[in-house]
Amino acid sequence: MDKIITSDTFTAEDIKFLAEYELITIEPFFRADTFSLSGIEYGPFTPPIKTNVPIWVALTLKSQKLCKIISPSWLTVENLTILLDSETRETKFSAVPFYYAEISRMLLQSAEDDLKSPGELRMLLQQLKEKRENKIRIGLANLEPIPHKINNISAREIHIMRPTFVMVFDSLRRIQETTLKKSSGQNLSETTRRTVDIMSSQNIDDLMDIEGEIADYGEFMTYD
Repeated sequence: MDKIITSDTFTAEDIKFLAEYELITIEPFFRADTFSLSGIEYGPFTPPIKTNVPIWVALTLKSQKLCKIISPSWLTVENLTILLDSETRETKFSAVPFYYAEISRMLLQSAEDDLKSPGELRMLLQQLKEKRENKIRIGLANLEPIPHKINNISAREIHIMRPTFVMVFDSLRRIQETTLKKSSGQNLSETTRRTVDIMSSQNIDDLMDIEGEIADYGEFMTYD
């Protein structure tokens, strides 16, 4: 599935649906020929030869005790510890799989017995999530009215940030336009005056609903 989230109406469930089409490796416990999904063939299934299937297929087979799910290479205590250390030391975001939050949650919920040290994984994922959320807060509080590029953002974090990005950049753009008009001696519109009054009387943090977005998605993304 293309890693693109374009609609403002996307929900956490919508992103989970997209994540379910990411490929994961399984060890089948059954024999079967290849099958086709959306024009892509998967299989054949011959124990103990590993093969790749969409996550939703893997979880379905797992629920019927027809396969073992092989943990992704990034979903290990060692790798998450390295990511968490990097996230703590660096101001930029560490590189994580686009759907890391959704995939790890699905696997911990439905294939815990196929993961090594699931308790430690939950703890590290929760800490990683909190570190990255804090960077989102700091980053959005220091935005500038210029084109802004942020690397290594996950689907979950795009979902959290989008409404705030739109509002903050619009407010910053209006302030920039106001400053230019002042310097050129032009009259300010009533709308622009109100924008300047609001932005000058309130910290930009007060205008952002980032906590609400995190709380809404956080309920869906609990690792407990």
